[in-house]
Amino acid sequence: MLLRRILYLTRSSVLLLLVSSFPMLAGCARDEAEELAVESSEIASPVAQSGAQQAFHQQSADQKASGEETGLRSLLVQGPELHDSIRTQSIASIRDLPDGMTFPNNPRHSTERAFIEATAGGGSQGRLDGAGMRAALYARYVCGESEIGFYGLEAESAAVADRREAELRKIWAYGGSLDRARVFRQGMITVVVWLRTDEPTPEGWRAVKEWVEQRLDRNVRP
Repeated sequence: MLLRRILYLTRSSVLLLLVSSFPMLAGCARDEAEELAVESSEIASPVAQSGAQQAFHQQSADQKASGEETGLRSLLVQGPELHDSIRTQSIASIRDLPDGMTFPNNPRHSTERAFIEATAGGGSQGRLDGAGMRAALYARYVCGESEIGFYGLEAESAAVADRREAELRKIWAYGGSLDRARVFRQGMITVVVWLRTDEPTPEGWRAVKEWVEQRLDRNVRP
């Protein structure tokens, strides 16, 4: 690589000298200059590629060092991380899991077919199944006397995610108008966040909605 650079610089100097001494050689010099430009780009290319590779590996290293998950898994969170007033609900105290739901840990992310179907059914108030979905997330929290839940789905394609988003927004429109539900969409992921309460809207509810929105924006490709 060093030898090629030396030869390139030497040939460039000779060309300049010839053109200044013999103007009739300008045409030949242009052809030679174009050839040298191609060689120069070939020399620089590995350097540029090396820089890009280093940047990619550095980004991957930074992600691993931060311990931060991406995609639907990035929503696996314990209650206090959402807000000081929120706690992860104990599984023993949950009495209304979606039909067919296996829930050994809270929160849970899985590609298990039965779990996807149960999450899709619960997240659509029993109206939709898990067709076209490749992963699901379910989570339950308590905020004082109130309950908060997540239904997350990851679609197999953008077209499937588009249809699911449109259907979920219709299904949860009334809950949204009461500020008791919110549908999020980013990339292949749709998430329904819901609140059940007989009390005034708890402070933690707003924090949850803001946290989910920011998390999806940061960790899910649009």
